[in-house]
Order: sequence, then C-alpha cells, then structure tokens
Amino acid sequence: MSDSSMTRAQKIAAAFGAPAPNVRKQSDQGGQNTRYKKENIKQVTKQTRQLQNQTQPLNQSTQKVVVPQHAYRMGNESYRPQNSQQQRFFGNRGRSTERRNGGASRRNGNSRGRDQQRRPQRTDQAWITPRNQEDHGLGEEETLVTDPDEDQFQERRYFKVDAAQKLYTYDVPQDREESYGIEFKYISEEGAITRGDVYISFKPEYQNGGASNVEIRDNLSNQNVLMKSYQHNSPPTRHHPILDDRFRIVKNVFGIENWAEYYCSENGFFTTWRNKNGEEQGIFKDPKLAPIIIPNSPIFPEEWQGKPWKNQLLLNVGKETFRETLNYLNIRLEQGSICGVETVYYYSGSELEEEDGTEGTIKKWDVDGDANLSGTDIVICGVTFNNNWAFLAVLYFGAGMFSKAEVGRHFMNAQQFVAAYINQKTFDGNQTSEWAPYLNIERLQAVVYKMLNFGMTIIRECSHFVSIQEQIKIRRIGVISLTELMGPNTELMRNLAFPTAQIKLTYQRHCNGYGNRFLPMRANDRRGFHDAWRLINQQEEIWSGEPLKMKDQCESITKNMAEMALTGEIGFTTGSSIAILNNIDRQKLKTMDKAVDRNTNPQYLDKIKGKKSYQEHHAEMTLNTPKAQTLIQQAIDERLGELNKLLQATQKKMELQDEKIKQQNEALKQLQIENRAKALEIEKLGKRQAEDMDIGSPFQPSIRTLRSPSKEPPRKKPTQPTGTTITSLTQITTDPQNFASQSKDNSGKV
Repeated sequence: MSDSSMTRAQKIAAAFGAPAPNVRKQSDQGGQNTRYKKENIKQVTKQTRQLQNQTQPLNQSTQKVVVPQHAYRMGNESYRPQNSQQQRFFGNRGRSTERRNGGASRRNGNSRGRDQQRRPQRTDQAWITPRNQEDHGLGEEETLVTDPDEDQFQERRYFKVDAAQKLYTYDVPQDREESYGIEFKYISEEGAITRGDVYISFKPEYQNGGASNVEIRDNLSNQNVLMKSYQHNSPPTRHHPILDDRFRIVKNVFGIENWAEYYCSENGFFTTWRNKNGEEQGIFKDPKLAPIIIPNSPIFPEEWQGKPWKNQLLLNVGKETFRETLNYLNIRLEQGSICGVETVYYYSGSELEEEDGTEGTIKKWDVDGDANLSGTDIVICGVTFNNNWAFLAVLYFGAGMFSKAEVGRHFMNAQQFVAAYINQKTFDGNQTSEWAPYLNIERLQAVVYKMLNFGMTIIRECSHFVSIQEQIKIRRIGVISLTELMGPNTELMRNLAFPTAQIKLTYQRHCNGYGNRFLPMRANDRRGFHDAWRLINQQEEIWSGEPLKMKDQCESITKNMAEMALTGEIGFTTGSSIAILNNIDRQKLKTMDKAVDRNTNPQYLDKIKGKKSYQEHHAEMTLNTPKAQTLIQQAIDERLGELNKLLQATQKKMELQDEKIKQQNEALKQLQIENRAKALEIEKLGKRQAEDMDIGSPFQPSIRTLRSPSKEPPRKKPTQPTGTTITSLTQITTDPQNFASQSKDNSGKV
C-alpha cells in the first residue's frame, strides 16, 4: 500500500508499529463525496486514541538517551525563547496586546458598525423567503434545504419512544462497575522495597478510549512512564534569570571551616577528610554504607548510567541563564580557571533530526576543552562538578535550573537541608547580609544521602508508575507524581526536621528573612517569603496531619482519583451533577476549615481569655442552647447515678459492719459471763486456801516475754545496664550534638 493511498489512521498505526485498522469506504451512486460509516468512524477513532495514549515498552539497547519533545521546536527559524530578555524589556507585541486592550477598532466603536452590517434585516415574517418569490407557506411543491449529511443524522437516533411512550437514550446508561487491581512498589526511608496491590472500582466503558480521557495504568513493569513524562511533559526551557544582582554569597571563603579539606576536594560530595586532630570524618568512614549508583534510565546521559553518583545534576536551562547564575555564585565559567564545573552536557534544537521525540543527541563539553556553544537554541541538560563548594551552591540556590526529573529539586522540603546555609548580617557599609554555610558537614552528608538514595531508588524501581507531572494534571489512574512522593509532608522529609526546639530557635535568631530570589527582606514585610523560609518559620502552614508513608500516599491518591473519575469530576469537559455538588461541598469544607483554624488558634484563644465580657457572653450562650442543656442534664443524671450507686454500696457496708458489731457484742457478753463465773470460782478457791494457810492473796501478775523482731537483710539495689552507642545515618540526623559548623571569622560564625 502506497503512502498516498493510506488514511491518517493507518499512517498513525504504522508509525506506532501496530496493525492498521480495517476501514471500509462507501461510495454513493449519486456522485457525492465519499464518507465513512458511523461504525467505522467510531472504530478508527477508538483505535487511534489507543495508539496515541499507550506507553511503549522500554528497550535499553536501542534507546539510551531521550530529549524533551519541546526541544525539536527550537530548530525552527521563527522560534523565540519563552520569557526571553526581549519580552522582559519591550513587553509583548503584536496581536496579543491588541486583543488584550480591545484594539483600536473596539475603542473607536467601528466594530459595532461592522457587526450591524453583518446582521440580517429584521422582518415580521417567521422565516425569510427567497428573493423575487412570494411566500405561500410550506406547500408540497416547495423545496426544503437539507443537510448534506442528513442520512448520518437519521442513523444516530439518540432518542427513541417505545410502545409505553417512555423516552430513553440510544445507549442506556449502565452503572456497572468492575474491580481492578493495580500493582505498586513501596520504598521505605532506609531503601527497603515491598510490593502491594491497590483495588479500585471503575467503569469498563471508560477504558480504552471511551467517553472519559481517564484510563487505568497497566501492570507492566517494562513500561517507562517516567521516561514518557520526561519527553512529553517537561516544562519549557528556562531563559530568565534565577538570582538577582543584590545576591551575596560569603566573601571570605578561606574563613570557612574545612575549606581546603572538604569544599575544595575533587573526590565527590560524600568524600571523607581528616580534621585538625587527624581523625577521619564523613559518613563513608562506615564501611557498611554503600555508594549510590545512577540507574540505567534514558533520562540521564549515557556516561552517567550504571556508575556511582558524583556531583551530577540534571538541568533544563538556557546557556546564558546558566552562565549568569554561576557568576552570581562566584563560579566563573571560563577556560583554564578552577571554577568547579567539570563537564557540561547540552543539545541544540537545530541539530535534532528526529521529531518523534524517541531519541536525542546530547553533546559533552569539558570546560578545559574547545566547544561551539553559539546559537539561541542551546539547552544545558546536565552538569558535573569537580569540587563540593560549587556543587552545594548550585544545589541550594540553583534549583530553578533543574529538570523536573532531578530529585535534588525536592531537597528544600527538608528542614535540615534548608539549614545548610544561613543569611547573616555582615555589619559592612556596602553589604547588608550574605549567605554562608551553617550545617555541620557530616550531618549534611547524611541528609543528602538519605534523600538522594530514596529518589534514585524510585527512578530505578518505580519508573513504571512515577511521573514528573504534577498530580492534579495526571489523568491515568495508578500514576503517582514524583513531587508527591518527595513532598514536605512525607515521612522522609518530616524525619529530617530540626532535632530540638532550641536548635531551631538559634537558627531563627541568626538567619534573616528572605524572599523568592534569596534576597533579605525587611522586618515589616508580610508576603513574598521563600518556601524554604516558610518551612522553618511557618511549618504549621505546610505540614498537615501525620507524616505520610509511600504506601499510604499511593493508596489514597489512586482511590481518590478513581472516585473522582466515577463521579465525573475529572476526565470530562462537562461535570455531572454529583461532580458539581462534590465541588461545592469541597469549597464549603475549605471555608469551614479556615474558620475553625482561625477560631482555634492558640493566640486567638489567649487573647479572649482576658476579656471578661466575652467569657460571660460565651458561657451564657453556651448554657442557653438546647444541646448544652441536654448535655448538662445528662451529666447531672450520670453524676446522680454514680452517687446513688455509691450510697447503696455505703449502706451495704454499714449493714455488714452493724452485723459484725452485734456479733462482737454478743461474743463480748458471753465472755464477760464466763469471766465472772471463773472469777467467782477463783475467789472461792482463794478463800479456802487463805483459811487453810492463813496467808494473803496468791495472785501475782504474769510476766510475758516479747520476742525481738527479726532483722531482714538489706535489699540489694538493681544494677542498671550500661548504654550502647549506635552509629548510623538516623543517629546523625537526629542527634542534637554538633548541629552547626563553626567558622574562623565573623563571616560564617554563629
């Protein structure tokens, strides 16, 4: 079959490597245009949508590196970078400005005249008759204008009426749902991998290109959803500045502790070094700690795949913005200078030949070598650093240049990583403040190792269901956003908070407030703060509820998305009644939550404690409500019931005691009678003996010997077990000792 005779659906099928759909044509005898039947059109549309939405399996042997799809548009001559400097200085020009302002014609009122000329003239007739003809009504001889596709409209017949005069649709709505199981892999904080299934209910007619654009992910581990999202969902290349001219980093770098031993080291971020006493420092002094290996994923340059990680970052930034950011960080990108940048990976949009986005050519430039980086379509997609100072500065301040597939762009969600730098006053007339290192190096290594190991494990093991898209934009059930898995509310980030409140308070006292471009702000500013600053100082606005595990996140996101798809909240251009009602309830809940948070704020409650009038009014209003009266009556009844039970128990005790007292009195009376009888007998016997012996009374008091109490041997005190020391990443990140590093001068001293 030649290309000219192939239909569009057959060409798409051939491009995706799938069998072409069988489309039959129907020619009319009357010489009219060829048209498809309705059933064949539905079949072609359904198969085409399936081919466009399906994810192809990953073949590592033929596909090693990919390039975002928007890069292929950069080779056009008419391409202009988004947010370029020309737009910054001159603004938007052309039709957009005219359309936004209404245009000169609308301001002058000319459009109203043109609209009136286009409108038909008003007449008193119900319809307009043809010219030069009289209107005699709709007679038999009058020719009616028909739609050229009238037979198709007749075939549709969306509504029917049966013998009972009941109206029903052509396709009767079905409420049939089926259960689907979606497989997941869960990564723990320590890197352990577990498997699990999430079961949802979904309508089968929504699958495979149905009425909804929401589908269920296939349980195929050889699919690379992460790679597809990197190709088709990467944001445009960033061309506007990230930092400001007023940005200041520490001037006296030689006063930083361990500057030559660690920050200037070329052995990588996790290298070990020796302090002044000759002791080995660093997390890799523990031989059990394994190095981090970069996954064999095509989102990384081919030279990185399968090798140990060493100060590498994925970028998506123009060359001018990249160079400008390095200059702000005092990293000079010049040949022959020690700038900290070792290798730069880039591609050019004009040199990309393939337009399907399946394979790209990435070039490498060693800073000491020669390279031709001329052209406006040069995009920096990766960089490797040869010293830790440059890497840490770009990792902390240059997150705006990162690709959405770079896990380092989420490190700012951990409080301890935010404390890697501090903005301090320099007491200098020219500079108000500057950024200097703050966090202890060994602790910083442990924090970065935990987050980097977690992110690389997700890319290696969970690429079949993880996407770089934001969760709100995903329309595939079972696909989770990388932003959600490394968000500030996750268990990983919440465990990397400040160990104690005192350490946090010390950092807050010495660190200035800063805005979106890391610029210090005045004390009376109320908005525009950086998210990292808010994470430390306003964490109650970012943290919500308990820390989320990866398993709980996958289950809740998947089930919520399936429920929203069933109710029609997502997947359709129009919303069902239930979808609209759910949205209204959601907005009500948001408003209610805000009111509850405002009225239960501890500061608000402390304020109203001192208002006696409010307290009296609140007590009066509370007591006068029917619910309060009911609760008070219930409390009174419960208390009375408790008192009655206590009184009954006391009465029973008293009765038992009375009986015991009566028994004791009777026994005492009997004993007294017996004693009197014995005394009489003894008295008689004594009289007889006295008479016989003529002596006094023989009675003498008896002598009793008391036994001394036995002395118990002293008890032995229980022995306390001695403590054991544990050396691990968890202990390093949670131990309050040695949190901040010290500097030699005032530039980095806290």
